[in-house]
Amino acid sequence: MDPAGLAWMFTVLVGEPMDEILQRFLAVARSSARPAHRATYEDLVFTLDAFLLMRRRDVTRMTAKDLRLFLGSWYLRQCRPLTPSRIRRFCAAARVFVRWLTLESTPRRRRDLQRESKSIVRAVLRAGRASEKLELLDQLQLVPRRQGSAQVDDYCEIVVRGERHLVLRPLSSGNLVGPVEVPDDLAAALDPGALVNLRLTQDAGRWRIQEYGYCYPASARAALDDIDGGFTWTPMERQ
Repeated sequence: MDPAGLAWMFTVLVGEPMDEILQRFLAVARSSARPAHRATYEDLVFTLDAFLLMRRRDVTRMTAKDLRLFLGSWYLRQCRPLTPSRIRRFCAAARVFVRWLTLESTPRRRRDLQRESKSIVRAVLRAGRASEKLELLDQLQLVPRRQGSAQVDDYCEIVVRGERHLVLRPLSSGNLVGPVEVPDDLAAALDPGALVNLRLTQDAGRWRIQEYGYCYPASARAALDDIDGGFTWTPMERQ
């Protein structure tokens, strides 16, 4: 679909015209992008325009904070696990947009937004890789719950990352839990500040993973509050 057609579809679905600056960017991006990447730019523009509209934000005044919240919200609201290639394409498109948007900005704003976009994209990509590592956990590495044992079901912030353990802060309680034993390759893939959806159980005095969901970048933290009024256990679907 051409940019004009996408803008018309956005108006029909959302009830508001698409931002003219985003329409201009889409026209430029489509003229130089390979056919396989055009859909990603359309996805970016459509999603970003809806995001800014809901928050009554102007794209020309978009801040690093807005960018963090946008990418965190996008990652969080995907219904299925994202493939690494889709995450890379969407994040690459976001960085292209930030570079285009700041071409005529002050040097400081251009530098700050581009540096922040690089940092946010890195965190989103690592969260996607960490989710893959979680999916590869062997059933022997998971433990059943023993009757009477302590249990935590929550989104958990990674506070400390060791070589083979984590110290976590469940978001609903704020109390530290740990150390939680994990394989070394999973520990290496998780960033302090990132969020992981976990069911934990205490086995013989040691905290272990009983079930798991996804890993999210720290930028998804604010978006979690908008979903179902807070924190809800959403176990990862098995293949």
